[in-house]
Parts: sequence; structure tokens; C-alpha cells
Amino acid sequence: NADGTYGEYRVLHYQSFYTFDYSTDELYGYNGEMTFTSSILSLVLDKTPTVYFTIGHGETAFKSWGKNSVAIDTETILTSEDINPNAKALFQLFVDNGYNVKPIDLRTENVPSDARVIVINQPEFDFSTDETAKLRAYYRNSGTVFCFAPYNAELTNLYEFAEAQCGIKVNPILTGSPVMDPST
Repeated sequence: NADGTYGEYRVLHYQSFYTFDYSTDELYGYNGEMTFTSSILSLVLDKTPTVYFTIGHGETAFKSWGKNSVAIDTETILTSEDINPNAKALFQLFVDNGYNVKPIDLRTENVPSDARVIVINQPEFDFSTDETAKLRAYYRNSGTVFCFAPYNAELTNLYEFAEAQCGIKVNPILTGSPVMDPST
């Protein structure tokens, strides 16, 4: 190009070519084929896809992640003390597949047009009807929503969204509720 640039490129941390065991802080497997394939696909798409992790409901993500936080990369995942250990592998999965990982606060923000996926990771508090309306509009426009909810969470609005949009009936096991033995 006349401005001295040569087109699209991706920079990957060398550790993104390996599977990393966070419990022992060791690399233990090569996954370069997946990393190369994801990189090629992101170049073909001409835009890096973005996954947004919801915040504001006690979700498992960054301990102090805010809506002004920048997208994270492999080195941040490996070195940051601010990342909840329960979220590291999920973040790494998306980063390894060529996604930008960013926060979104649906209480105050609309879903951006670059959102490829929205992840709700272990919320402690329910979403408002306004927030689930934003999720519904995004989902109806061919969006993808992943929700990993604790088994005992009371998330009525979120469960109603799952049932209405996806046909998924959620019956949480609430604290103090009897657990049925499937063998009886």
C-alpha cells in the first residue's frame, strides 16, 4: 500500500501454540494446527471476532474487570493475578481460536455490532428484564450466547430467556432442596 502497510497480520504469543496446564503452570501439548487454522480464518474474515464476557452479576472473570478494560491476550492470561483462576481456561480457549476477549456490562451498554459470542460465566445475581431483552435481540439476530450457571443460582430472568429463545427448561437445584437419586 502507499502508506507503507502490507495488509492484515496477527501476532501470537509462542505459548498460544501449546496447551497450558494452569494448575502446574506447565506447557504439556502442541496445538499449533488449531492456532494456525484460527489465525488464517481470522485473516480471511478481515476482522478479528470478539467474544464479550458479561460483568456486573458476580460473574467469574477478572476480579476487577471493568467496561473500559482492553482485550486480553495469552500473556495477560498467563501472568495476570487479576484473572479468576476458574476463568483462565475459558479465556484461553477463545484467545487460542483468534478471538478478542472483552467485558460487557449489559446494565449500561448495548451489544456491539462486532460481538460474535456473549459468554455469561457463573453469575451470582440475575439479569434484569432490560438486560435479557438485549440478549434476546442479539440472539434473534443470529448471535451466540453461552451461559455457564451455577447449579444452585436463582436466575429467573436468565432462565426465562433460555426457555423462551432456546427451548431449554432450566430447573436449578436450590439450596436446601432435596436432590433426587436417579437410580430410585
